[in-house]
Amino acid sequence: MIYFLMNCVYLLALPVENIKGVVRIGEKASTQLFGATASSFISALIMISIFGCLSATIIYGPRVYYAMSKDGAFFRSMAHVHPRYKVPSKSIFWQAVWSSLLCFSGTYEALFEYVIFALVIFFAATGLAVFILRYKKPELPRPYKTWGYPVIPVIFILINLGIFFNTIIAQPLKSLLGLVILLLGVPAFLYWKRKNKN
Repeated sequence: MIYFLMNCVYLLALPVENIKGVVRIGEKASTQLFGATASSFISALIMISIFGCLSATIIYGPRVYYAMSKDGAFFRSMAHVHPRYKVPSKSIFWQAVWSSLLCFSGTYEALFEYVIFALVIFFAATGLAVFILRYKKPELPRPYKTWGYPVIPVIFILINLGIFFNTIIAQPLKSLLGLVILLLGVPAFLYWKRKNKN
């Protein structure tokens, strides 16, 4: 809802022809609405929001690698927990190395587009998992109920699939490259699955 309302503000503040191709749309719209001084303040708020999102990613990302490692689906060393700080320190370190390399590989905009392309696929899969889990394991205790089930999860899945297919139509080359990067994970998954079985 917040995302939708922000887009309404952008459309009210700027003509559509002035929006196309603009990366820092929040800054441009706020300058148009409130002037340059307020725009600097809003840009600072956007920057704080980005750092907040980055902070959350730094926290949860390494724990995914840790869990995969514990399940035998990733490098065993990624399950290492720092004896003093009780965090997956090797996962944090290697995520920092990989993130730094990605920063040198292209622009922020390009990296963001690849991340969003991958995220919407997994967001849709997460929504679908709610239905699959309820069907396959109806007896499991569910301390957290999915609000608005089944309507809200269906809407969530459809929105993410819509973004996914829109990206394919709007940027076919980037989408193809994004799919290739995702599909490179399949042989790795199969390798670790086979290794774990042995």
